[in-house]
Amino acid sequence: MSDSQGTRFGVDLSGDDLAPHAAGVGLFVLAYALLLRGIEVGRLYAFGDFVPYYGARAFAKFLGTWHEGGLGFPYVYNVMPAYLGAVTALGGALGQNLFYLSLVPAGFATFYVFAGRFLDRPVPRYLAAGVYAINPLTVGEFVNGGVSTLIGFVGFPLVVHYLYRIDETDAWRPALLVGVVFGATAIVPWLVFWMIGPFAAYFAYRSRDDPRKLAKFVAGGTLGLVLSLPNVHHILQRAAGFGDGDGVLWTTLRWNYEQASLLAVVRLAGNHGMLAMNELGYNTDPTMVIGLVLPVVALFAVGRERLRLYYAIALGCVAFMVATWLGLTDPLFETVPLFWSVRNPAKLQYPLLLSLSLLFGAGLETVLHGARGVGDRLDADAHRSRASDARDPLVRALLVCLVVLSLVAYAAPAAGAFGLEGVRGDDYAVPEEYGAVAEELDGRALWVPYGYTTQLRLRDTYPNHVGIKSGGVVQGIPNVDYVTRLFEDAAAGEPVHGRLRDLGVEYVVVESDPPDDYGAGPPRVQSKWGRRGCSATPRR
Repeated sequence: MSDSQGTRFGVDLSGDDLAPHAAGVGLFVLAYALLLRGIEVGRLYAFGDFVPYYGARAFAKFLGTWHEGGLGFPYVYNVMPAYLGAVTALGGALGQNLFYLSLVPAGFATFYVFAGRFLDRPVPRYLAAGVYAINPLTVGEFVNGGVSTLIGFVGFPLVVHYLYRIDETDAWRPALLVGVVFGATAIVPWLVFWMIGPFAAYFAYRSRDDPRKLAKFVAGGTLGLVLSLPNVHHILQRAAGFGDGDGVLWTTLRWNYEQASLLAVVRLAGNHGMLAMNELGYNTDPTMVIGLVLPVVALFAVGRERLRLYYAIALGCVAFMVATWLGLTDPLFETVPLFWSVRNPAKLQYPLLLSLSLLFGAGLETVLHGARGVGDRLDADAHRSRASDARDPLVRALLVCLVVLSLVAYAAPAAGAFGLEGVRGDDYAVPEEYGAVAEELDGRALWVPYGYTTQLRLRDTYPNHVGIKSGGVVQGIPNVDYVTRLFEDAAAGEPVHGRLRDLGVEYVVVESDPPDDYGAGPPRVQSKWGRRGCSATPRR
């Protein structure tokens, strides 16, 4: 259904149409519940890039993130503390849990609204929304704690939806909604730049001869930038160049794109820099070739005129990622600093995700029904032969079951705590003992093991600790080497009391039950490549 057909968000829940909607939502809820089984609820989460901002402390962090933090954590995306601060101030640890766990279902809902512009049948539309919500990219962000990115993922379909509304109507309300949704969800500015950029360029080109319509697009974009300014200032600062450290940038680029082959990219995998994609087998397990069902089904809608933009965006993203994997785009990175913002392919995988999910739904609709889709002009004769064998209800049901089983098999590596058990183990919640020890201390402390997860747990539990900077391993931040040398000397039996005193350390807290992966034995340093942050850790 579409807006023009009398339903505001493209959902008709009247009469006999209620059953397929109930089935679509119910199946997604069931699938999501199965993926989440084993996740603890009621304890503060802290893992990967997901920080455990807690209550009023988060608002203090928000006010202080505009300044360099020394050995602490200067946070680039300044609005994130306020987001989680509001959630945890109202709901505590449970509020944080529910907020994080709601992001994937929220993306399912927003994509379903957007897809109603192109898909008329509920089965393809719900399956396309399921693909958008659960795939290697979003599973990887979930396991890696990419809460800022997942917020952008939720808002992305709505921003594009309202861009279409600006193009369709004379009202100014859609321009206001574009700005509000963009401002509320643009936590990672480089990500939303690449998400929205192709669509903004498309609509600007379409309205080039209509000053009033072009003014609405400009007004909506300006409002979005103003509302997201605390984050967007970062993109403005770095647009002209990325400063020193080109060698580190090249190393990061090579690492992230190491597995971005054609067959991996077109099934929404291939990001070597996203730990969960490797740990869960999306990049490495040969059976994950089953994910090719996504682009194969998408090809069946190739004749639909309104989808040409999405084929172009999908092909452009795939071509750039594969070319970067082959080293063919090196001249672009050397001459145009803007391209360093896509040294991690995730920035391009999100517009690919939106496009491929929509094309998958459209292809499935075409195969099942020979459908034109909402507002599409399609030569029905050209597609009648594709759908002729699928018109029998039993054949259609079997085809849908086959597609669903393929999608379930593709998501299967994430089964159990949505992949957290496979990648993080039980190491994603803040132990209650952290708070108990913190209440007994009054002064600066050094906590060991000194791993990245430990630092995440301490950001709000005990802010007066000697911390490391996020991303220190790959971004060449000097204090990481300083801390590494300190622990290497301690492991070698060299005195380090003077250096600890210079840092103002009054307490050294040693965990009696460190995570299993630190092992046993004499103190030694272990530096882990491929994880953001310093893992220079004295091991017991």
